[in-house]
Amino acid sequence: MLKENDWLAKIFKTVFMLTSTVIFLNPFPHTTTIDEICYYLALALTAFYLSRKKKLTFLRNPLTLPVAFFTFWAFIGLFGALDIQTSIHDFNNHLLKYIALFAMLVTFTNTKKRLKILAWLVVVSVTISSAHGLYAFYVKLGQPLTRRFILSDPEYPVGPVGVMAMYAFLFGLTLLRIEKGRLGQFCLTICLTILGVTVFAVQSRAIMLAMPLVFIIMFWGNKKLLTVFLILALGAGIFTMDKFRGNPLTTNYSPRLTINYIAFLVFKEHPVKGIGFGINTFGNPKFIDHESYRERVPKRIRNPTVIISSPHDMYMSMAIRTGLPGLLMYIYILFVALKMCVKVASCKRDETVKLWGHCVGSCLALLMVYGFFNVVFLKFLEVLLCLSFSIVTICYTMVTENVNAPETPTPRRVSTFQSMIH
Repeated sequence: MLKENDWLAKIFKTVFMLTSTVIFLNPFPHTTTIDEICYYLALALTAFYLSRKKKLTFLRNPLTLPVAFFTFWAFIGLFGALDIQTSIHDFNNHLLKYIALFAMLVTFTNTKKRLKILAWLVVVSVTISSAHGLYAFYVKLGQPLTRRFILSDPEYPVGPVGVMAMYAFLFGLTLLRIEKGRLGQFCLTICLTILGVTVFAVQSRAIMLAMPLVFIIMFWGNKKLLTVFLILALGAGIFTMDKFRGNPLTTNYSPRLTINYIAFLVFKEHPVKGIGFGINTFGNPKFIDHESYRERVPKRIRNPTVIISSPHDMYMSMAIRTGLPGLLMYIYILFVALKMCVKVASCKRDETVKLWGHCVGSCLALLMVYGFFNVVFLKFLEVLLCLSFSIVTICYTMVTENVNAPETPTPRRVSTFQSMIH
């Protein structure tokens, strides 16, 4: 018979495999059943594992209190929600579920080797999804290469596709700086090429706007590589923007402005507790009289036909759902996570951990800038946000508790590009 420590070790490995599967399946919209099975099986095994170990190590980080306060406030808001049923559903599926996923990732992805495996899964899965989308759009549908990449599948929204590709691109760059094998570097180069093409084919203005800041954080301290990527990003962005979408200054932004202005009016009427945690409550005419609010929108930005949906601004969305206190708590969570990234990126003892600090900081910057102009509270992007919090917490623990001993680099022959990025 197996001893207790032996089968607990097997549970440990099993939960890591299941949570890794959840992360791998994130870019694929039609895998909900498999995703749910893996998630809830991992959750059940985690509960059993923690009941035996009695060590809640995932709570030992600066994010614990801010997240706890935000969760408590969101829970209090359920009692005054306009749509109680939807708010309870979203409180569970869009908050508690990711807190549990965070706990599992931090608990069971506790070494640099497992962190590297998880990062590879992100890069490979998003690359496969992106390559399939590009093939379906430009080859199977025969769309011209000068047309913006937008699939008609509502389960595959264009904005999140671009964010996932950019997010995985940043992970791929970090792995390229860590990976020692030539085969791994070759595979990463292919993945980075597909992901880069996807980012520019999607042509999200918010992503283009975020790119300079993202690369500054990513390559802080490496002026050569920072210069190269800033030039490539600006050059490719300006060229493809003109070819795919035309002059952004001539674009009609009244649909988004109308939605966001109505959201602001709703926020003014519910400034403290908000309308409830339900993401779709604002877009439901049963609870919000859109037409009466539309009449109060200034004529210069009013769009008479746009369908009112979620605000195209994650901060405004959070404000109308949880009120000003909830918004401030949410911003504070992001601030604490960025502070943790700075701590990790300042690590002089371990170069690998330091690189992950820069990577996660750039990923958070991407999501925060993108969130100013778009809907973020979708499964695709919520998983990425949860993953970012998890990785920075794992690395923060390594830095502050000295979990892993310093790595001694072994002499090896490297390419010119590899030496430059190091």
